[in-house]
Amino acid sequence: MPMASAIERFTFFAGSWEGEETIDPSPWDREDDVMTGRLSFRPARDGVLAVEYAECRSGRHCYRASGVLAWDPQQGYRLWWSDSERGSRPLLAQGRWDGEQLTFSCDRPREWARFCLRVEGEDRMVFRRECPADGEPGAPIIEARFERTAATLPTQTELPFATELEELPPLLVVEPTVEPQPQPPAPEPR
Repeated sequence: MPMASAIERFTFFAGSWEGEETIDPSPWDREDDVMTGRLSFRPARDGVLAVEYAECRSGRHCYRASGVLAWDPQQGYRLWWSDSERGSRPLLAQGRWDGEQLTFSCDRPREWARFCLRVEGEDRMVFRRECPADGEPGAPIIEARFERTAATLPTQTELPFATELEELPPLLVVEPTVEPQPQPPAPEPR
């Protein structure tokens, strides 16, 4: 697929999204819990979107993730995903389109996961995350129906955790910036 059309296809997701979620029940859930999610895709450079995701249970944050969604001619679609459950090392998943759904899969031992983004209209999509359950892959743990709340977001100049990835293609390498640390005021002489 030519780079321009591949990039245009996934830039549909650029913007802010919010919606209700259904999650795999757990013993800690309350029946009156309302699950909501916020997802944003910020353009970072050609072929790259920076991803931020937050899940709330009855208004309280309970899960956060960040990622990088990219397309390049050699590797195709890829997603790096790091969340509050995995720690700092991002999971890398390969992606492909099937009709109106972009699916990212990672089939490595101890890192099996699937992320699905399904277009359901001009400003609607479904996000689904699947993980293994009872030894079987593909059990949905999150499904969210999102509506776009903002079509454009400012460009993100730095990617989350980009300097920590060995697999990061040259297309995505971002030099780290060091912010000057404020110095405490010097004590006054007595």
